[in-house]
Amino acid sequence: MGGVVMAGGSVLSPKRGTPANRTVGTKRTLSHLQRLDRASTTITREPTMRRSILTTSLLVAALALPAGALAVDPPTLITTPMSAEDSEGLDIIANAMLESGDVNALYLGVWDPARGAHVKAYGIADVATGRAASVGDSFRIGSTTKTFTATVILQLVDAGKLTLDATLADAAPGVAAKYPTVADRTIEQLLSMTGGIPDYTEVPDGVVAGVAADPSRVWTADEMIASGLTLPLTEVGANVYSSTGYLLLQEVAEEITGSTLAQLIADGVTGPLGLTHTVLPPDTDTTLPEPAAHGYVGEACAAQIAELGGTVAADTDSTDWNVSYTQGSGGITSTLEDLGVWAASMSGSSLLSRELADQRMAFGRSPDDLPSYGLGIMGAGPMWGHSGELFGWEGYALHDPATGATVVIYTNSCGTGAPMSVLFTAYSPVLDWLMKVTGG
Repeated sequence: MGGVVMAGGSVLSPKRGTPANRTVGTKRTLSHLQRLDRASTTITREPTMRRSILTTSLLVAALALPAGALAVDPPTLITTPMSAEDSEGLDIIANAMLESGDVNALYLGVWDPARGAHVKAYGIADVATGRAASVGDSFRIGSTTKTFTATVILQLVDAGKLTLDATLADAAPGVAAKYPTVADRTIEQLLSMTGGIPDYTEVPDGVVAGVAADPSRVWTADEMIASGLTLPLTEVGANVYSSTGYLLLQEVAEEITGSTLAQLIADGVTGPLGLTHTVLPPDTDTTLPEPAAHGYVGEACAAQIAELGGTVAADTDSTDWNVSYTQGSGGITSTLEDLGVWAASMSGSSLLSRELADQRMAFGRSPDDLPSYGLGIMGAGPMWGHSGELFGWEGYALHDPATGATVVIYTNSCGTGAPMSVLFTAYSPVLDWLMKVTGG
């Protein structure tokens, strides 16, 4: 097969484009990224993980929202199929990842106005039964949940019930009273992860070890926040990834409105966008809607859990574990196509006023094109959205506002880095960006 031009302009062929032939370059690039993260103090860790995850910024086209208006109609994903040649190129990438043995299933959705759509599930969703993965499978989306929580907070700002410069003490006195050491942190700092608040998933012998010891335990947000705050606070202004901060935002929203975060997401976010398969489940609900992508703890994920004092055997099925250990920082369940619509909405920015949507993006841009974090949104080269990872699943949901391309990649294993590898290979502008900022 000759060179295949893929979404975003990458050129793939069996000789030049498969992951096997780009592994060395990708590993080198990730090493550069880790050094860059340490140098810039931008540390983006997902729940259960101690591994830095890609964040970035790149000047992109302004959001296409009418001035002062709210765009509440759900985005329409392109349905015209990709050419057989282009789809074959993506099949090569996905199947090579499965053959590596790192993941059991891979869910890939590419909706590109210039190339067409490729929506496909690969591999095995349930190892015990051998059931093949399907595009309708539900799975847990991890920290992509943060974009939903951030959207709820920003909607409260649009409604005049909250301001970005409000401190916790001003916005939610009840929350501030419980956590006086962070009462002076602002909503903006919590959204942009510049509040210097430690991540509760980084506490040795803390929540991660507790989940490993008793996967059925129901955690409260207060327990997790309190655990995170046992670590020392860091300097305000530095970009330090904090799931603790998003649980604080959850409690802020609930105190202001008197509703649960789950209800606020259902009424103001997933409902208007028609995301019928996307939900923040009750803390006591351990089920995944059928058909479901069973989640598995990968070998690297198990090793990272061990570093935090927990013990989980590699390849453990984590599907029915209680996920109250994430809540508004990572607990949402969704599907491939629902996440496509979500990403295409600019992770909820289409539900905001244009002024606030632009402000949300501005926090994710830097003059040097170095990694940073916006108001509940992150970047990957020209694309914007979020990554997500927790016990059993990991992936990305991203959108390029300049081209209109949307890419969603998820796997049913954690700690593998597989979605990042597929993203680099299938959407070359991301790799081009990463090589640029790391000097690779």
